[in-house]
Amino acid sequence: MAVTLADIAKIAQVSESAVSRALQDNPRISLATRERIKKLALEMDFEYNAHARGLSTHKSATIGVILSNFGTRVCHTYYLDLLVNDLRFRLAERNFDMLICDSEHHATGDSNLSRLVRQRKVDGLILIIAELPEKDRKVIERQHIPMVLVNSHSVLMLGESIDSIPSFFTDNVGGGALAAGHLTDASCKSLLCVADRNAGPEMIDRTKGFEAEARRRGIPAKVIECPSDFAQALSFISDRIEEFRRCDGVFCHTDLMACAALQACAANGIPVPADLRIVGFDDIELGTYFSPRLTTIHQPREEIAERAVASLLNRIGRNERQAIEHMSFPPRLVLRESS
Repeated sequence: MAVTLADIAKIAQVSESAVSRALQDNPRISLATRERIKKLALEMDFEYNAHARGLSTHKSATIGVILSNFGTRVCHTYYLDLLVNDLRFRLAERNFDMLICDSEHHATGDSNLSRLVRQRKVDGLILIIAELPEKDRKVIERQHIPMVLVNSHSVLMLGESIDSIPSFFTDNVGGGALAAGHLTDASCKSLLCVADRNAGPEMIDRTKGFEAEARRRGIPAKVIECPSDFAQALSFISDRIEEFRRCDGVFCHTDLMACAALQACAANGIPVPADLRIVGFDDIELGTYFSPRLTTIHQPREEIAERAVASLLNRIGRNERQAIEHMSFPPRLVLRESS
């Protein structure tokens, strides 16, 4: 027979409403009583009915995470997978679940974001997207659902950048500058930036920072646009290997592209780092599997996830207008053998 609130209330010698409030961490119940009731519930294998709670409080204890549509191109999401995992851990620590969706339904093209909001499946949204359709923004505003943007400082709508959404992101301009500075400090005299062909705002900022720092130091720097998929990047770089022979320092927008550069150089007899130094961006584990191991720019995704989740949950349930935060986190150089 299933354990009920009444069963716990009887043993704890409190009312059923007090048990319910304690299990929801309501501050009207003392901390000692909350802990005692939670311990009883655990010992009695009581499963709190979150759905029933949601019907009465209009809260689901679930946060929606909206990703850009990558379809089956899993290679694009290596870093984002790590970021989403960090978000999941931070939410779990606060007893919130996560619901992950692409921005559009693959079969119908309908907005998953609007569907989640209309059906009240989530209490808030974490956006990891480069563009927000106007219809989605209108749905969000009508429903007054809190949201934060992660990984970018702003999002595009109707071709224009909007900054009315709280955002938490790596200083990508600083990261690009860090890469250029490291390569010139390592005596490189001719630099090459291998840029993502389908660059979003954060990638564009990496190029800006790289070019500005190279220019400040009086070092020539060229930019070429490359596919971000590993196999396509490998083919692209192999076909243009002579451009890589003509420079001595390379910065790639992602570690995945940098690993493709490492493999292409090895196949074409270009010793790294003796003749060519290579730096990536993201600090994914894959870079440590290549020889030489990849020097990279680390994104502080753990800190970003913590601050974004804290900000979003602070906004949930508050009626007063909250200040719009735009928080940039400094990246750092992870020095390995490739540079």
